[in-house]
Amino acid sequence: MEISTIYYSITILMVVVALKQVINMIHTKSKIKTVKATIIDIYSVHPQSQKVYNAKVATVGYYANGKYIISDDKIKVSMNKDIGDEIIVKYYINKPEKLYKLPLDILILSLVIGCLCLALGGNIQ
Repeated sequence: MEISTIYYSITILMVVVALKQVINMIHTKSKIKTVKATIIDIYSVHPQSQKVYNAKVATVGYYANGKYIISDDKIKVSMNKDIGDEIIVKYYINKPEKLYKLPLDILILSLVIGCLCLALGGNIQ
C-alpha cells in the first residue's frame, strides 16, 4: 500500500468524523434551549495572579420549566466574569440540569487533520 493511499484514507476518515459531528449538531438543535443563567460559583484553574493560560470554571443557575435549576455541569467562562454575572447557556430540554456544550473542537480538529493529510498525500510521489 502506498503512503499516499494511507493519507487519503485518513482524509476520508476525518471528513466522515466531521460530517458525523455536523449531523449530531443538527440533530440536537431541537433538543436544546437557550436561557440566561447566573453564575453562582466560580473558581480559577490556576492562581488569580496568573492571567496567561488561565481559565475560570463556573456553576450556573437558571430557570427551566418554571423551576430554578443548578447545573450539574461546570462551564468555562471569561476571566472577567464573577459570581452574580449573567451569561447565556444552552441546556437539554429533557434534562434541564445538563448543559449543552458545542463540540466544535472535534469538528475543527478533524477538518484540520483531513486537510493536512490531503495535502501530504498529494505531495508524496
